[in-house]
Amino acid sequence: MRSVEYYRTDGSNDATPDTEQTDRRVCIDRLLERSTGTLRIALWLRDGTGHTVRDVQTQYREQATALESTPRVGEVTVRRWPTRLFRDDDGPSVSDTVHRAVREMETWAEENGYSLAPAFQRRVVRSPLSGHRREELTLPIVCLAVHDDAGLAGVAPTRRDGTVYTVEQFYEAIRDTTVEDPATDSAAVGAE
Repeated sequence: MRSVEYYRTDGSNDATPDTEQTDRRVCIDRLLERSTGTLRIALWLRDGTGHTVRDVQTQYREQATALESTPRVGEVTVRRWPTRLFRDDDGPSVSDTVHRAVREMETWAEENGYSLAPAFQRRVVRSPLSGHRREELTLPIVCLAVHDDAGLAGVAPTRRDGTVYTVEQFYEAIRDTTVEDPATDSAAVGAE
């Protein structure tokens, strides 16, 4: 685990760590504890990114697929989505799957007291040619949707009460629940 230094506003580092990191972890752990069965992970990656961002996306993809070998995760799917979605698209399109996934995430967030902002940025844009206005949703570069037997169980990144929950925190929590599970720990089983 990485060492984190905390600094006071005066620049000294003798401040005690706040509980924000612990609170984040507790919230993610509770979400994972409520999840039933094995988890299915959908990792969404934004198309049209630069070389540096693609390298970061590759790291997230590798971390997600590594989780598939753990007993807690049954399936990992890596999907691509565009930079932006427009809410007034007419008729079926290639992005129907993306629209459904985003609607599912928005519904989950609303029902569970989370916000998808600022990772999902919504705004109204106006065409300079026609003057027509439409809603545009900018999608995050990396997004994780965690499903269990009951449906969508979590989304990252999300925000609740001013605290942001990241994809990396979900990865760590899933890895840790796998390590801490005494039923899968051979040392614990052998010690009985």
